Amino acid sequence: MMEGLLYTTAFWVANLEMMIFLRKRFPLLEQNKRRLTYHLLFILISTPVIGGCVTLMVLGIYHFTSLTDLSNPSYYIATFATYFICIAVLLAYEVIYFFDKYRAALLERNELRLAHVQTQLDHLRSQINPHFLFNSLNTLMNLIPMDQEQAMGYLSKLSKFYRMAVSQQDERLIPLEQELNNLGIYIDLLKERFHNGFSVNYPSNSPDQLLIPPMSLQLLIENAVKHNIISRKKPLTINIAIEDQSIHVLNNKQLKIRAPESSGMGLKNIAKRFSFFTDKAIDIIENDSSYEVVLPLITHRK
Repeated sequence: MMEGLLYTTAFWVANLEMMIFLRKRFPLLEQNKRRLTYHLLFILISTPVIGGCVTLMVLGIYHFTSLTDLSNPSYYIATFATYFICIAVLLAYEVIYFFDKYRAALLERNELRLAHVQTQLDHLRSQINPHFLFNSLNTLMNLIPMDQEQAMGYLSKLSKFYRMAVSQQDERLIPLEQELNNLGIYIDLLKERFHNGFSVNYPSNSPDQLLIPPMSLQLLIENAVKHNIISRKKPLTINIAIEDQSIHVLNNKQLKIRAPESSGMGLKNIAKRFSFFTDKAIDIIENDSSYEVVLPLITHRK
């Protein structure tokens, strides 16, 4: 009884201390093989040593010598039984440790990616809003002396648009129908600015389960306005259609002679935001007469 208790205590303490040491020394997931290899080597070497020391301590030198006689089958049975138990316990602990670390790594990665997506969205808003606000205020200044009632209507839409933008600043995904409703306000503001030189055809409703990162469609329209000629003689027409869980944004191509240089950061920003929620890539179809962006729609939140 005493010998069994000492065996169990000695092996437990020795392996526990080695496990704690190796986890501190090699804590990362990619260091699992190295940590496991070192611990297995420790078990192979320490098992006969600890077993011999305990036996020597309890039974004395003579009995220890006879017990560890290589011709004695009980020596091999005890040794292999100890190896089996130690390795089985080690593997059980390692599996638990691995899954805990893996789950923690997934949570950390998701938190970092969410923080990155939020940073990109905030940066995107900071780029779009000042430019759009400047043009909107110019339009409002032109309307005030001409038609004060129309100017008040325009100001009401502008206020509603920015109230919507602020209310969604913490949202990473919104229903597509809500995005289309917000887009309608944005389009009305642009029509006040460009009149008959600008038109957008878009669906009035959409399936409830489809989601999209906020302001995605607004950015695409803003890009089309930024890079193309808009006039009564050369109107810019944008068509938005929902097809097979994707949304297509197509505009006729009539580039400005002195179009602002494009860095492509807007589309890259959108692509990175979408990549967090779906494996489907954003598709761009371009030719001499048209420019189309296809955005994959999302069916569930992460």
